[in-house]
Amino acid sequence: MSKCFLLLKGSFLILALVAGRGYAMQVESEHPLTGLWIEAKKHKIAVWVEKCQAQLCGRIYWLKKPLSKTGKPKLDDKNPNVSLRDRPQCGLQILTGFSPTKKANVYSGGEIYNPKSGKTYKSKIYIAKDGTLNIRGYVGIPLFGKSVKWERPRENILPCDQNVFASNL
Repeated sequence: MSKCFLLLKGSFLILALVAGRGYAMQVESEHPLTGLWIEAKKHKIAVWVEKCQAQLCGRIYWLKKPLSKTGKPKLDDKNPNVSLRDRPQCGLQILTGFSPTKKANVYSGGEIYNPKSGKTYKSKIYIAKDGTLNIRGYVGIPLFGKSVKWERPRENILPCDQNVFASNL
């Protein structure tokens, strides 16, 4: 491969990172819940939360391990809808339908999808006093559920597709 091509390829990646981070900062400042969030303890997944019309939704932005054991991108292979099982997990919308409540920075009426199990749970999200994004997924009522905390990333994170691309440079 020519040095010129490799230089051009590397320059494009740096430009994409700088431009993407600027966009993330701009969106984050528009609404306290929007922007990039990473799982607080395990740091295995990062999700991009954004406005979807009058509601909030979120997509998988980054996975610590985006590739399967075969070296191919992980798929939504546990989805109960067989026709959707060939979708890549990277970019997959996992948060849907969150509407604002009367309380500031609290959204409910949404759902969270777990691609590891193929299950969808009712959910609510809110910003805690410590600045973390709390997600409560449940069946029936919130009492019967599980909460997870997400935080803002402390370092730049490449989106799934760029992360796979960068690891092959």
